[in-house]
Amino acid sequence: MADQTSNYGLHVVVPMWLPFNDSAIELVDQLLGVFGYPTTGPKAEKYRIAVASLLKASRAVRIRSNATAPQYLGVRLRAGAWSLYPMIGRVIWKTVTEDFVRYYHAERVEGSGDSGLFQDEQGKWRTDPVMTMYALDGDAFPDELIDACFVDVGRPLVKVNAAETRKQKKRREGERKAKPHLRRAEARAVNKDLLRASESRVERLNQFWRMHLSSPT
Repeated sequence: MADQTSNYGLHVVVPMWLPFNDSAIELVDQLLGVFGYPTTGPKAEKYRIAVASLLKASRAVRIRSNATAPQYLGVRLRAGAWSLYPMIGRVIWKTVTEDFVRYYHAERVEGSGDSGLFQDEQGKWRTDPVMTMYALDGDAFPDELIDACFVDVGRPLVKVNAAETRKQKKRREGERKAKPHLRRAEARAVNKDLLRASESRVERLNQFWRMHLSSPT
């Protein structure tokens, strides 16, 4: 994703966080109750991670609510965004996101999500990054969110960049597009043993944090 934060603050939701301290736990538990999500059973953790991840990004919006530049919440909803974050699943993520933005009366930036909207130096909206953007009212969130701490429990699995020539790279950078990466099947074809070993290390780290939650991030 191209960095277009010079004209506005874009805080991207990444589905890999759980609440760590009391403030975060209370806020997550509150929303789980409001939305009627399960707190036990095989899907409980998925909903908990989704809610915590949305709050984690919203915390940045809340802290920067008095900034000169407008602050937006960025949410990836396309199916292609989920190969690196398998912990939740697109269906649950879409449900939680819709409930979350409705509850906090977030306004979707027109054209975002489909066109890859961003604002250039002249204030004109153009395409990139490809995600849905929401305008949040920072005051809609409780003060406790500022003190909330979250821990990373779902680092993305291995990402292998696709090869590109200098000409292709120059053209991509001129269009402000992200580096292309291989689908998992394509990465396996390159070196499946190395890919499996790398993914295994990341998965063990994720499991460690989920079991211990030993330090806030």
